[in-house]
Amino acid sequence: MAIMSSRMCGSQMAEQFRGFRPHESTGQHDTQREDHSWANRPHEDLVRAFRGLLWQERRRHGEFAPNFPPAAIIRQELETKTAHSHTLPYAEDVQKREFFSTLRAAWDAIAYEHYPTEHHRRLRPGELDADQMKARWDLSIRHWNAKNRGEPHPELIRLAPMQVRILDALAEAVGIPHQRGQTEIAIPEPFRNYAEEDTKQENERRRAEAKRRGWE
Repeated sequence: MAIMSSRMCGSQMAEQFRGFRPHESTGQHDTQREDHSWANRPHEDLVRAFRGLLWQERRRHGEFAPNFPPAAIIRQELETKTAHSHTLPYAEDVQKREFFSTLRAAWDAIAYEHYPTEHHRRLRPGELDADQMKARWDLSIRHWNAKNRGEPHPELIRLAPMQVRILDALAEAVGIPHQRGQTEIAIPEPFRNYAEEDTKQENERRRAEAKRRGWE
């Protein structure tokens, strides 16, 4: 059941992302193999489909396209797919959200350095942008929860075969260095304990404030 769910999610994602860019010479869309199952498409077809999505999105943003880096566009698409959907049966909806949540975490782990715009990097060198801050928080929460469940390697994001194929294709579509076929993606070390440490500091601040006011 889990395998079938992964194949379905992967197929749906690629199906929604298949905005092929018109061919450079003919100006026509390549529809030669659109009738094939997207779950079984070759790696090259998936890469081309995701590049089509990026091309369409950046074209839609027009003059503001430089404010939407390709890696950030992919993150937003994955984040949208983790939202609760009332159109699916509960069990199917949970599987869909888990599928894309894990895929988004893996994408954050390999792509977060590519989220800021060039403008942001020039004006705020070394400062995280909004998508990077979200990635840091989400990955640290994932690491924290895995530690609390007693998982042996909480820093690892484990991927199903379809998630591996999608991540490989996304990385190539955006041009992010990534070794194909990885079934485990490590959460960057600086992000692992951020939420836990931030929560501890906030609790200590509140206790100090309560003590100062005589509430303890």
